Amino acid sequence: VYGESRREQINRLLEDLAARIRTQDVFQLFLIGHGSYDGYDYRFDIPGPDLTASQWSELLGRIRAERQVVVNMTSSSGASLLPWRQKGRVVITATSSGRERNFSVFPRYFAEALQNPASDADKNQAISALEAFRYATREVARYYESLKRLATEHALMEDTGEGEGAREATPDTGQGLLATAIVLRRLGESSATAETPEIRELRAQKRQLEEFIEQLKYRKASMNTEEYQEQLEKLLLELAKTQQRLDELEKKQN
Repeated sequence: VYGESRREQINRLLEDLAARIRTQDVFQLFLIGHGSYDGYDYRFDIPGPDLTASQWSELLGRIRAERQVVVNMTSSSGASLLPWRQKGRVVITATSSGRERNFSVFPRYFAEALQNPASDADKNQAISALEAFRYATREVARYYESLKRLATEHALMEDTGEGEGAREATPDTGQGLLATAIVLRRLGESSATAETPEIRELRAQKRQLEEFIEQLKYRKASMNTEEYQEQLEKLLLELAKTQQRLDELEKKQN
């Protein structure tokens, strides 16, 4: 939103996006600012009438993208998690409840996660929503430890559409499978190479294979070792073939 973020402008922007976004797109929304909670409803504080969690939920419900990421980095944002959760949507909140009202440092470290290659834990040149969440929560904890203060914020993630959210997104908590498959930023992909239809298709195929590998790694602890290795080798072989063909085409372009 350019200029003042008033309710009317936010409504118009999301209505415009809803008309243009397709089901195969990935929708991402990041909220930074101040939030409040009156014991009943979360409010995103803006000039003029605020937007409540239920009003946001109605606006977000118009977005047709089958995969969505909504990151609420305001104080009291934990109160927005349950109203906003839905199948196919990753919801991340800076706080665990509406009662964590203090200024949040989570936005600083979440933004840092998207810029710092250290957040790319598996070194695949892509930062997933899960990796950004884990980096930010780790750095928030370090921040409060460095001040020798008790943390006043505890970030949550919910990506199943039916959970309560969790501070740790792991197979044990049942959170993080969708988040590991959604890339927020790619680090190594060259933008200089012109995209022919074949290159575009191969890049999409590569991203899909990388997502499959990340989902498989996520499920590793619950799988038979032999089964895991067999599936991983098959995916890695297919990824290597795709990358080889992509490298050949990009070399010709250059």
